[in-house]
Amino acid sequence: MQRTLPILLLLVVALTFTEVMAQDFTWEPAVFPGDDEQDFFNSLAVTANGDILGATARGPVFRSDDVAVSWETTSISGHVLRSTAQDGLIAIDRRTIRRSTDNGNTWQNVAVNDGPDSEFSDYVQSPDGTMFTVVPGSLFWPESAGLHRSTDGGESWERVFDSLRTASVVVARDGAILCAINELVGSANGQEFDRSPEIFRSSDNGSTWLKSALFHPDVYNWHLWRAPSGAIFASANTLGDFTGSVFRSTDNGKSWHTTNLRDKAANFVETSSGHLYCSAINSGIHFSEDGGRTWQGRSSGLLDPRVIPLALHPGGTLLTCDFFGRMYRSSRPVVSDVSTTEPGGLQIAAPRPNPAGDLVLLPIRMRQAAKLRISLYAADGSLALPPREMRAAQGESTISIATSTLAAGVYYCRLQLGRTLVQKTLIIAR
Repeated sequence: MQRTLPILLLLVVALTFTEVMAQDFTWEPAVFPGDDEQDFFNSLAVTANGDILGATARGPVFRSDDVAVSWETTSISGHVLRSTAQDGLIAIDRRTIRRSTDNGNTWQNVAVNDGPDSEFSDYVQSPDGTMFTVVPGSLFWPESAGLHRSTDGGESWERVFDSLRTASVVVARDGAILCAINELVGSANGQEFDRSPEIFRSSDNGSTWLKSALFHPDVYNWHLWRAPSGAIFASANTLGDFTGSVFRSTDNGKSWHTTNLRDKAANFVETSSGHLYCSAINSGIHFSEDGGRTWQGRSSGLLDPRVIPLALHPGGTLLTCDFFGRMYRSSRPVVSDVSTTEPGGLQIAAPRPNPAGDLVLLPIRMRQAAKLRISLYAADGSLALPPREMRAAQGESTISIATSTLAAGVYYCRLQLGRTLVQKTLIIAR
């Protein structure tokens, strides 16, 4: 490998991307922008440049560029916000689904709902660009209720799952579509389903559906979420009490396993090392260090445990909001930079150029030869490029990363040496 690291770079101090012990933080007050005591954030999203967007049920979307110290009102409304590497930033309100690819500065309509008594509640896009949106509908206006699909970029839509109470939809890592329903009767392609509630799976972009192996007749209000690492979580309320259940699938929704979390999880975030945090509607924030198999409470400092939104800032700070409009952030980042003392002595200098275009160079220094794993992640934690492994020689060398296929935005380049993760922030400009 060509040795191109200048001598001055030998003095660069490496920073290692590691998890702060989860018990080392509490929740501290942050600023909520509204003055209505009955209003609160029900959704939070993080833009590629690190701004926080918050959506309420009663008003516009707000933006903060200082991690919830101050807020400004945006020009759009929405009750669901989502940020993904593929879709960009998504804002869903009752009549319109909008997308932004420039950190929320401008927005384009993805879908407009003209139904008299129905509203959008969810949206995903499959790897081939097929769009899916959920319209719950009502008993009085059932014509538009169900899961709708567009194969032409949102120009036209067709209903592929007829269900009054379609609740949630996700795309599995293998491209399969998972759809949850909450009522007694539904149909898809002429096939009637009469068990409730249930999750269905389609491996052909919604043309045909099969019942999932997960069926629990004593739960309702399903919510589906897929972690950037691939695991899918299904959560729901339990009939007759104020608890719930969270189930986990690691095979793209084909089989499911029960977790120890007995509440309905509203939102999840995943850190770079695979640690998970979730908000639960009755019991606060929970933490998992085993990929979601088991969960532990992390609610110290919350004045009320009833929380819905949860977001992870690129700097490592968690943010949430309770039902009374009280905004919180973690007292310290749950992910931070600390000096490395791992064997191998991996050091990494600043990427160059940064901002970059089609090629990035990463100068590194190794105390001894070892195998490295190189990954590039988008701002939402999803993989932007397939990971690759290489044998790095002792001393100084340079790693080349082709970035011509990446959209403009903020990315995180992570090099793994054993249990050490070294991270550098990279900006792609177009």
